[in-house]
Amino acid sequence: MKKLLKIILGIVGIILLFFVIDLICIFTINRPLLAIKKDNVYKGLLYDTYICSEYTVPQIKTKGSKYTCVTMKFKEEESNEEHFLTAKVVEVHDGYIIVEPSEDEEERKSSDKFYIDYKSNINYKKGQILTITYSGIIHESYPAQIDVTNISIVESN
Repeated sequence: MKKLLKIILGIVGIILLFFVIDLICIFTINRPLLAIKKDNVYKGLLYDTYICSEYTVPQIKTKGSKYTCVTMKFKEEESNEEHFLTAKVVEVHDGYIIVEPSEDEEERKSSDKFYIDYKSNINYKKGQILTITYSGIIHESYPAQIDVTNISIVESN
């Protein structure tokens, strides 16, 4: 009887250990360690994580719960026409900046701040005035996001 109890407790202990490892991996590598990937979903023991383009890290959901990835766009135009936006840099981060459109800009009706990704080695500074060329699409988020094609510095403090 004691031997059977030790075996059962050992199996339960191993299962609990797998659950703990699974949770630790979700919070460190953003997915369960023991998972099967199907489309953009990692299916784990207790939790699943799914990848959406609008989030910077995978989203965690419990087993059996519903999930969705929704991308909403404010304005979409079929043409290749370029749009321009004059804005002031209000925040500088590694790989992206947050800008505030000038008061007279049409884009100001969509949002008072825009998230701008950049891949160049230019060091933007808070307070700089930029002219941003973009595709015309404004993604509905906060700060709003646009598909930037070019950034030019107009005025630097």
